[in-house]
Amino acid sequence: MRRLGKAAPLLVGLLIFASCATGPKPVVLEDPRIGRLQAQVDDLRKQVSDKNSAVEEKQAQIDDLQDKVGEIKAELDAVKRDDAEKSGVLNSLGAKLGELQKAGDDLVTDLDSLQSGMTKDPGEKSDPSP
Repeated sequence: MRRLGKAAPLLVGLLIFASCATGPKPVVLEDPRIGRLQAQVDDLRKQVSDKNSAVEEKQAQIDDLQDKVGEIKAELDAVKRDDAEKSGVLNSLGAKLGELQKAGDDLVTDLDSLQSGMTKDPGEKSDPSP
């Protein structure tokens, strides 16, 4: 029995430990502030979710606007190229017009020369002296 006597306190300690580890947990009284704080956390989570949705919507609008800006830039580039081509054609036509005007002026000068030569008296000789 002496042997059991020394082991008895050890066995009792093990039994108490085992019952504490596997037994029901003591009920902790819930603080009323926890519910309010949890409600605030839930509200803040909803606000974050709403803000994220708004950000996604705005990002989609930004993406749409950027697409439109890209389209407008492409149209502007096409207009600029068309404008450059038309300017080149206009410059070319202007140069041809200048050539034709000079040729016309030369013809008028030649015609004036011919007409003034025809109006001189046939018996009159040109003065060859300079």
